Amino acid sequence: MNCRNVCGVIVALQLAGCGSTVTNQEPNRSRPFATVSAPFDEVSQRGVPMVALVDPSGNDDIERSDERRDERDGEEGGSISDQKLFTMQMQIANEIAASGGDFFVFINSPSLRQKIYSACAELTQLCESLRAGRGRMIELPFDGPWIRDYGPQFMVERGNRIVVDDAGYHDVRWEQSIEDRIDAIDRQRYAAINARQLEIRLFDLFGRHDDAGLDDDDDEAEPDQPSDNQGEVRAIPTCARDTPAERRRRGQKEERERQQKERRKVRQRLRERHEAERQAQERAQRQADEKLLLMQYLRDTLSSLKRHERVLDDRSPYHISAAALASPGFKLEHPPIDLDGGNIMHLPDGRCTTTGTLIQRNEGRDPSVEQVLSRYYGCRETVFLRALPGDVIEHVDMFLLRAGSRLFLASYDPSSPKLHEYLKNLSEGARALVVEAATAMDENFRTLHNLNYDVVRVPSPLPKVADDRVYYPTVLNGLVWTTPENRQTIILPKYEGYEEDVQSDALGLIRSAFPNSRISTIEATEAAKRQGAVHCLTLVAPYEQSWFYDQARTGTYARTTNSIQDVRQKEIARILEGTWREGPVKVIITDTTIKMIAAGKTEESWVIDNLDVAQGEEDVQVTVHDREAADGANGKPSPNEKTRRTLSINCGDVNRLVLKVPAAGDHHDRTFHLRRIDE
Repeated sequence: MNCRNVCGVIVALQLAGCGSTVTNQEPNRSRPFATVSAPFDEVSQRGVPMVALVDPSGNDDIERSDERRDERDGEEGGSISDQKLFTMQMQIANEIAASGGDFFVFINSPSLRQKIYSACAELTQLCESLRAGRGRMIELPFDGPWIRDYGPQFMVERGNRIVVDDAGYHDVRWEQSIEDRIDAIDRQRYAAINARQLEIRLFDLFGRHDDAGLDDDDDEAEPDQPSDNQGEVRAIPTCARDTPAERRRRGQKEERERQQKERRKVRQRLRERHEAERQAQERAQRQADEKLLLMQYLRDTLSSLKRHERVLDDRSPYHISAAALASPGFKLEHPPIDLDGGNIMHLPDGRCTTTGTLIQRNEGRDPSVEQVLSRYYGCRETVFLRALPGDVIEHVDMFLLRAGSRLFLASYDPSSPKLHEYLKNLSEGARALVVEAATAMDENFRTLHNLNYDVVRVPSPLPKVADDRVYYPTVLNGLVWTTPENRQTIILPKYEGYEEDVQSDALGLIRSAFPNSRISTIEATEAAKRQGAVHCLTLVAPYEQSWFYDQARTGTYARTTNSIQDVRQKEIARILEGTWREGPVKVIITDTTIKMIAAGKTEESWVIDNLDVAQGEEDVQVTVHDREAADGANGKPSPNEKTRRTLSINCGDVNRLVLKVPAAGDHHDRTFHLRRIDE
C-alpha cells in the first residue's frame, strides 16, 4: 500500500498549527468502558453517504466457483462477477450524486480514477458532482467493497465530539467463499480419484500386454531339412538339383524367411509401442497422484483458515473517519467484540437490534455482548432477532429496514397468493427453507410487535440458488439517509426478471412510508449472490461533523490544490507515527519529533519542522533540526542553518519505510530499512 493510497485528516495538523491530535491507540482493556450519549442516526439526522469501490482487476477474494474465476473481461482483467459488482457500485454512487447531497467515493487503486472518469457518459451525475465539489474521491487502504460491515460506527458524545467505534471484522463472505472453494476441490478430488481407479482397472483388464506372445516364434521345420527318422541322406547328383521342385522349395524357404523377418519387425515395433504406452501410463499415474496430493494440500490449507484476517479492512475505520470527518480530534475506540456493521440497527427509542448470531460469534467473552453494545454503542437495550435460515449471511439488515419510527420486516408467507404460485416451482428442499424463513420472520414480528413497534410486513422474493449457494434477493437491504438540505433519500435493490410483481408490491409499501422522499432502485443480483445489497455497500457519516460541513461553514467548499497537498502532508504524518526497527537501531516518530536509539541509548533526536510530499509520490522530505538546538530557556525550538537537515523517507508500505539520513558530523550518509513494531 502506497502512502498516496491513504487519505484522511491526521495528527500532523499540529505541524500546520491547526487542530489537536487523534486518539487512535488500542484502548486499555483494564480501564472502565467508554460511554457515549447517542449513536448517529443516519435515517433521521443529516448525513454524508460513502461508497468503497474495489478495483475488479485486483480483487483477491476467492470466487464462488472456478468457472466464474475463468470468466475474464478481456483487457480489464478480473472476473465477470467482480466487474458486475463494480458496475453496481458505480451506479449506487451515481444515484447518491443525483440526490444533490454531499458524498464520498473511496477507491483502493489509483487506476480506478481513470475507470470512473472514462465512464462519465453513463455516470453523468457522479462526474458532475465530483467536478462541482459536492463529492470527494479519495484513495484509501481497504480490501473489500462491504464498507457497512467493516467500516466505522459513528457515535456522538456530549459536547458534539465524535467517537468512532472500530469493532473486530469477521468476514463471513470470505469464509463462505473458502467453503465454496473447498467444495469445488472435493468434487475435483473425487472425480480424479474415480478416474484414477478406473484407469487402474482398465489397465489390469486390457492394458497388460503379454510380452511372451511377442517373442520370436519357433520356425517350422522346413520340408527340405532331414528329420531324425529319415535315415541317411542320399547324395543327389549336381545335375539333378536344379529341378522345378528344388526351385519351388528354395522359393518357399525364401518366402518364409522374408515373412519371419517382417514378423520380427512388427514385433519390435509392438514392443516399442507397448513400452511407450507403459511409460506414458506411469507418467500419467504420477501426475494424477501429484495432482491429488496438491489438491489435498490446498484443501488442508484452506481448511486451516478458521478466520481470514482482512488486515486493510480491519484498519480502514480510522482512515475512513479521518477522510470523512472535519476534526482530527475524534476518539477511536476498539470495542471488545466481533461485530459487522450490517448486523446492528439502532431503533428510534434507543434500543438496538441484531441477530442471535452475534452472541454465538462472541461466545465466552467478557464483558457480554449486551454490555458492550450498551457501553460502546449507546444501546439501552438489545433486541435479538432470528436470522434468515440457510447457509447465508446472518445480518439483521437482510430482512429489516427502518423508516423513521416504522419498521419494514421481510415476509415469506407461503399462504400469500403470489408467493404461493412461485412456491410451486421450487424443489422440496427450497420449499422447506421458505417455510423456515416464514417461521423465523413470524417470530421476529411477534418480538417487535410486543415491544410496541409499528411493524409492516413486506412480501419478499423467495430465496434462490446460484453456484450451489443459497441467497436471498432482499428488497429491504436499502440505504436511507437525509441530505444536508433535509431531503430524505432512499436507494433500494431490485432484481430484474425475478418475481417482479412481488418486488413491485414491496416497493409500493415502502413508498407509502416515504411519500415526500426521493426513491430509486439499483439492480443488485450480483451483490445478493454475495450475500449483500445496497445497504451493505454503503455507509453514512454525520454531516455536522463531516469535512463538507466544515468547508461549507468556512466558505471554502471546493478545495484548492494547495489545500489538498496540506491534507496529504497530514495523512502521511499519521502513517509515519510509531516505532520502527532495523536490527539494534530503533526509530521513534511522533507528530513533532524523530528519535533514533541504538544499544539502548538515544543516539540522535530531531524536531520536525516541515513535511514535503510530492503529489502522487511515495517519497517524503522531512525538514528537521537537532533537538539540542532548542532554546533552553523556554524549550521552544530555535534552529539555525547548521543544525537543520532534510531526511528522506520512502513509505511504500504502512509497515515498512526507508529512512535516509544525510551526512553530518562524524556520520556518513546512512540508510535504514525499518519495520513497524508494536510497543
